[in-house]
Amino acid sequence: MNDLISVIVPVYNVEIYLKRCVNSIIGQTYKYLEIILVDDGSTDNSPTICDELALLDNRIKVLHKSNGGLSSARNYGMLQAKGNYLGFVDSDDYIREDMYERLLEKLTEYNADIIKSDFVNFSDDNKVLHHIGTGKVTVYDSEHALNDFIFTSFSATKHMKSTVWDGLYKRELFLKEQIDGKTELVFPFPVGKINEDTYIFPDLLLAANKIIHIEESFYFYYIRENSISHSLLTIREIESRTLWKEIHFKLLQRTNKYAQKCVYNWVCRYIGLIDKLYNSDYKNEYFQLVLDELLNEKQYLLQNLSDKRIIRTLKIIHKYKLYRLAKKYLHRFFY
Repeated sequence: MNDLISVIVPVYNVEIYLKRCVNSIIGQTYKYLEIILVDDGSTDNSPTICDELALLDNRIKVLHKSNGGLSSARNYGMLQAKGNYLGFVDSDDYIREDMYERLLEKLTEYNADIIKSDFVNFSDDNKVLHHIGTGKVTVYDSEHALNDFIFTSFSATKHMKSTVWDGLYKRELFLKEQIDGKTELVFPFPVGKINEDTYIFPDLLLAANKIIHIEESFYFYYIRENSISHSLLTIREIESRTLWKEIHFKLLQRTNKYAQKCVYNWVCRYIGLIDKLYNSDYKNEYFQLVLDELLNEKQYLLQNLSDKRIIRTLKIIHKYKLYRLAKKYLHRFFY
């Protein structure tokens, strides 16, 4: 196999982790790589480290730009990519040495457009578990892959998790060559949005003819101390949950085949958010907004959710109404 793989690595203030990340790409058993480091206006020593790494390996291309965020950096890197396939690695993570060899081998064998794999979380406090997996391959068409994606959060066994860095993609899914020789982004990562992978992932699945998943871990995802996964409710988590309603309406513009499933997805996420919001610092700012969205789907809630889930939600809403009532009258009394 001599197909060029372009690996896009957004870089922003990661001087502590950058060499670990890039060395894991340099050390890949598959050698036909173009490693694109996009320095997104870093203010630490990351730009210098990028330039130094480029001197050690001529496959590395360094792009320096003003800060625009992760999506902006990925988009910028993709427009410079020459590869037949695209891969993505975040600069505080690292990958298994045979990741791209194995992914390209299976992608070619099954003539697929996308291949997804598994990943392992790690932090400074624990040892990395180098899970290998069974290597089992599951084949999807667009419809079944999207169905799996919509319900991923409700089952740990689902394969279509909305992350781009655990896979490999045919170039034409992301990039289109114009008549004048210029390259255009087909599905750019959305600048300024939380969970940019989740936002574009349905588009990628609908555009692909065949998607495969290999049950094997190649990617090691670093969880920092202040990660959303280990912290109290944050603005990032609020926006990541409410994003699913936006994805629902975006999908409706393409097809109504998944309408009911999407409603169930975002309604369940909103119910989980309601629960968290009530005991958070964001109750006054967001609770009523999320509640209004849910009440707009009152008929759906009554028809499709379990009694247990409805009762739980009603209890939270009732507590909130009592809280608002008490706050209103206590404010009058004391002030």
